[in-house]
Amino acid sequence: MTSAGSALDAVRAWLQAFNDGEREDFRARLDSDVRFVQRATGEESEGADAVEASFWGWRAGFLGLHGEIVDGFDAGERAVAQVEWTGLVKARGIETTFPACFVFTVRDGAIVDIVNYYDVLSFAKGLEG
Repeated sequence: MTSAGSALDAVRAWLQAFNDGEREDFRARLDSDVRFVQRATGEESEGADAVEASFWGWRAGFLGLHGEIVDGFDAGERAVAQVEWTGLVKARGIETTFPACFVFTVRDGAIVDIVNYYDVLSFAKGLEG
């Protein structure tokens, strides 16, 4: 269980803003110098503009994309969240579900670092229909 104002609470609020399509709220929860690393692809984005564009660009490929934290914990300014993503892949017309694990650093309520470990194989298999 986490206390109010914890790193995991900040992550939950950020993900909820994403799920709700609240781009301004999503952006407001990021530090201006936030860094986002996708370990599966090697892609890295730096700065709130780039990170926002990365997430919203990815989101545009789906209908009803939703991330649910199925497990998570925090310790100080660090949080880890296991997320189950679901959505309809627009290009294929296929509903997919795949897991990801995120490691966050949160300072003064703002997310300063996001490292994403998502299961590329599960995502690819989900595209097979």
